[in-house]
Amino acid sequence: MVNELLQQKFGITDLRPAQKKVLKEILAGRDCLAILPTGSGKSLCYQLPAYLRSGSVIVISPLLSLMEDQVDQLERIGERRAVALNSLLSFSEQKAVLQRLPSFRFLFMSPEMLLKKEVQAALKQSTIQLMVVDEAHCVSQWGLDFRPEYLQLGVLRQKLKIPQLLALTATAPPNVARDIVAKLFTNTTPKVISLPVDRPNIGLKVVKTADKLAVLLDYLKRASGDQLIYCATRRACEALSFTLREAGYDNRFYHGGLSGNERRMIQQEFLQGKVSRIIATSAFGMGINKPNVRWVFHYTLSPSLEDYVQEIGRAGRDGKKSLAVLLYTPGDEKTFRFIYDDRQQKHQLLKSYQESAGQFAATLASQPESVQAWWEKIPKSDPVRFEEELSKREGVQVQQLAGMLHFIETSYCRREVIREYFADPPFPKSAFCCDLDSKDMEAQVPQQPETKKVSVPQNWQERLAELFNINPKF
Repeated sequence: MVNELLQQKFGITDLRPAQKKVLKEILAGRDCLAILPTGSGKSLCYQLPAYLRSGSVIVISPLLSLMEDQVDQLERIGERRAVALNSLLSFSEQKAVLQRLPSFRFLFMSPEMLLKKEVQAALKQSTIQLMVVDEAHCVSQWGLDFRPEYLQLGVLRQKLKIPQLLALTATAPPNVARDIVAKLFTNTTPKVISLPVDRPNIGLKVVKTADKLAVLLDYLKRASGDQLIYCATRRACEALSFTLREAGYDNRFYHGGLSGNERRMIQQEFLQGKVSRIIATSAFGMGINKPNVRWVFHYTLSPSLEDYVQEIGRAGRDGKKSLAVLLYTPGDEKTFRFIYDDRQQKHQLLKSYQESAGQFAATLASQPESVQAWWEKIPKSDPVRFEEELSKREGVQVQQLAGMLHFIETSYCRREVIREYFADPPFPKSAFCCDLDSKDMEAQVPQQPETKKVSVPQNWQERLAELFNINPKF
């Protein structure tokens, strides 16, 4: 029955070994943490069980674009019982979804949506067979001081009496894997199934330069095919996008500050080949299943090797050789000073809360809006322990940035640095490895015809009309 379903529904004749291991655990009713590299078919690990058992599957996703993409992929295989319950829906649309919740096979939502009382009430009236936490490394990386709702997922699973939990991620070194297990699987011991993060078809290169723009422009003259260029901040993303357009290189910029409609249009343009070059923050790319991305550039530094490996993993999903180029100027790491400053403000707030109730209101009012919003979300029952966890997380992020700098400064093999960081087993050396021990990697990347250019600028209404061949005057 499984093989027949694979062929009919997903057009697949056989499962990969890691997929078989994960599905064995899920179909046996056991909890599981699956750490599988990008492009290894993690989504199938929850999609297939949904057709073999009764009840709904809840998928917790960190980004709106990721939810929308997953729903689109399911719709392309004929699934009509999948919905993304998120802020892109109007109040009346959200209410209608909640009223029909038991009829859906797949429910995609954020941790923040799951925390809403009306959502939990509707879920209690439904039969939930499986809860999935996609991009589960977010539980460890974000849960303390960015999106604390992630800390409550394990407790919510117990509260809603969901019988099974599957956590999925592409990158999790041993310390992060332990953190995911501790925070998500509160009353169970999951089976941990992992594969090495190494993607041998992605060459690694670091260019140290005082003039990143000149180096990037030189690469763009020679690079063909689809490209992603990552920047650390929204401002840097927009500035580089404008500069490249002025230089004659068509592109779209993408970050979390754009409207939902704009983000969806940009994503669809990229997936459909309407535009070949995206300038983006880390908000773009999670779960994007585009097979022929040939180049991934980092114009600014990633905060950790986990983020870096996630981002370069968007290249070469078709198995063909692709290249990841990181442009580095000494001092780039200062970009992440804001993380330290933000955490110091949170420490100050927690200390004031513990020491002086009279002064706390004034201290809270003096903090930035982001810190005030964070305070409203975090649990207040044990502030001492929470501050200890915050300090621990601060140390972890310093270590993560140190790992990134070690990758840049190493003199022996960049791929080996990644392998050691993730505690992966040794792998055979390849002629397509990194700039420290491989030659002419650029020449090995397949040449592809240029994507049809889209006239610039266009507003989202015009782009929507072009995509769906409709009258733009609506």
